[in-house]
Amino acid sequence: MEALKVKLAKIFNRRFPRSKLELETLPSSGRFTGELIWPGFRNMSHPQRQEELWKVLRQELSKEERSKVSGFFPYTSKEIAHIKAAVDED
Repeated sequence: MEALKVKLAKIFNRRFPRSKLELETLPSSGRFTGELIWPGFRNMSHPQRQEELWKVLRQELSKEERSKVSGFFPYTSKEIAHIKAAVDED
């Protein structure tokens, strides 16, 4: 699984320049999830972001590798800053 984690980081760095990836493993399934923070998501709807992200994963990962990915939350830096600020308020 560590090899897939490294591979995901390399893919996202290459295909989403200036992105930040925060990965975690879901304890219940062992699948990967996380946040992909990228300025290029600005002006894209959430469905467009997901389509772009999964298009890359379909191109770069085998079907078996994709089965180990639960999903990613695509945000811009500004959006993630608002989310973290709201969490800190609680």
